Amino acid sequence: KVLFATDEWFAAADNLLKDTDPVFDPEAFCEQGKVMDGWETRRRRESGHDWSVLKLASRGIIHAVEIDTAHFTGNNVPQISIEIADLSCTEESRMACQGVQWKTLLDKTALRPGYEPTRLHYFSVDAVEGTHIRVNYFPDGGVARIRLWGQPIDEVELPSRMPYIFPEISGQEHGGVGFSCSNKHYGDPWNLIQPTLGRDMGDGWETARHPERPAVLQRNPVTKLVDSDLMDYCVIKLGAIAGDGIARIILDTKHFRGNYPESVQVQGCCAPDDKVTENEATWFTLIPRGRMAPDAEHVYECDKGQIENVHKAVTHIKVSIYPDGGLSRVRVY
Repeated sequence: KVLFATDEWFAAADNLLKDTDPVFDPEAFCEQGKVMDGWETRRRRESGHDWSVLKLASRGIIHAVEIDTAHFTGNNVPQISIEIADLSCTEESRMACQGVQWKTLLDKTALRPGYEPTRLHYFSVDAVEGTHIRVNYFPDGGVARIRLWGQPIDEVELPSRMPYIFPEISGQEHGGVGFSCSNKHYGDPWNLIQPTLGRDMGDGWETARHPERPAVLQRNPVTKLVDSDLMDYCVIKLGAIAGDGIARIILDTKHFRGNYPESVQVQGCCAPDDKVTENEATWFTLIPRGRMAPDAEHVYECDKGQIENVHKAVTHIKVSIYPDGGLSRVRVY
């Protein structure tokens, strides 16, 4: 994310981070001038040059830089440099924009105009570790996109990335299937069983806001959960029958911060596909309804007494979210 920019008169620095290709509408103008899909500063009339500070998605080792000047033809930045710093969370707000010892990632280099044959610039850089970059425009102008390529370094090792004694039998690569769901307005259950971590909210399963949700939510005094049975669900067919039961389940709400489910219940069944399709399967509880947290992996293990009916065979699982919302991944071992 962008922490600071000296000037965003024509176009915001946030545009540098978009995943999509830059777009251009020759008819689009606003009060500030031509609408551009990138970060564009005004024509500088004072001393100095423009710059911005960007926080990386995760701490990492950077190996390459890609700069795209698409559609910036008479207004591209003539020269650019990029610096990098490795800041802790506590240092970020206090030091990100001043007092930082920046290291050179990319020396000052000339950029070409954003015509199709010349827009893309690729640079190999010495491997440097960091969490934040400073983008220096010399002196002003516009760039469409900046992308850094390298190796992420997780501050906390996620359970789903660590070796486990049992295989993940829900994954698509192992034959798992996003079988069915009650609603897939913003994302398909197939996303839940991908081997990678979710890229963003679009890379998950998210339902529409439940139209029948209460006008005023109330909490059950006993369960401490929202006092409503409204929910959406999805069914995942496992890639192999869990003949001796389920050992571990991970429910991941990565990227779902303002739209994660209030609570989730997981059930299992052992039945052929047609029985599941026709709602004739007998479901039993694996994980009782419990609260979720945003942007986190929730791990349940049978060895810790967190999974019920651990000795029952399972062919399908049913994940019920209350009252609605989104999940990034569901992993069953």
